[in-house]
Amino acid sequence: MSASNQGPNFSENVFGFARMAASGVDSPTASRILLGAGLRLLRDKATLKEVASRTAGFSASKLSRFETGNNQVTLKDVRALMRTYKVPQEILREFEQLARHAMQPEWTAPYRDLLPRFVERLIALESRAWKLYGYERVVFPGLLQTEAYARALIAGDLPGSMDSEIDRRVALRLQRQHRVRDAEVRTVHYIDEGVLTRTVGSPEVMVEQLERLIRLTQTPGYGIRIIPRTCTAASSVTSITHLDFRTTGLPELIYNEGLMAADYLAPTDDEDAQSKGPSQFTYAKEMLWRLMGHSLGRLESRELLLREAGGYLVQL
Repeated sequence: MSASNQGPNFSENVFGFARMAASGVDSPTASRILLGAGLRLLRDKATLKEVASRTAGFSASKLSRFETGNNQVTLKDVRALMRTYKVPQEILREFEQLARHAMQPEWTAPYRDLLPRFVERLIALESRAWKLYGYERVVFPGLLQTEAYARALIAGDLPGSMDSEIDRRVALRLQRQHRVRDAEVRTVHYIDEGVLTRTVGSPEVMVEQLERLIRLTQTPGYGIRIIPRTCTAASSVTSITHLDFRTTGLPELIYNEGLMAADYLAPTDDEDAQSKGPSQFTYAKEMLWRLMGHSLGRLESRELLLREAGGYLVQL
């Protein structure tokens, strides 16, 4: 169970992966996921139990959490695994560099008291994506919200909150938007038609919000598609996001959000999975694709946005 006895190509692949990963990310969360992918590569055909039994302080479940990026890493644990895998010093150094970066605080750290852990991970990763597809059934996507819409929405969700807390939540949402825009992530947002007629704040707030979306229908890098209210393809889905990282080394990811929790789904060859049917990732991706198929085209979506904005304008 060592990198050195699995052939020169294996060692070169691991070294190349570690070097690319350690030098190509600016998100500690992404570093943690890349580190896990590298550890999975090192494990090769050995089982989780086999590696855990040979590594002090590890269980199969702990190793699994490491490999999926769901566990905070330490240099001690990384070095213990490197000893088990008997990797050369140059590979060890690259993995240590990746681990050190994974241990750093995210840019969201000042807002940690406001964020559920499952949302924090999404926010940390979305600016690393090459392309982002999202579906929202209840509200306009956070990445597209105006400051006024975000403020009205947050105040409504958290009645009795202090203005300072609402200000921080709005600031976080706006900063999140700036990071995705500055990273030039290509985004396509699929929005249920009911969101357009669900008044948040006031007609004035809704006009401003709809006008932003109308502008984005003609902005490079953005796609805005409306899904007619007659579509029931995913009536049980509230919010789903697909992140495509392309050549960064990160696996594509689907984020499926519920009221109090969320699922992160990725393509996997989990050796302990016994299901013979499609994986949860495949099911969620196919559901998103079906929704896309029901959406209006760019011009039709724009016309609907213009019509709804006009409806709010007459209320002013």
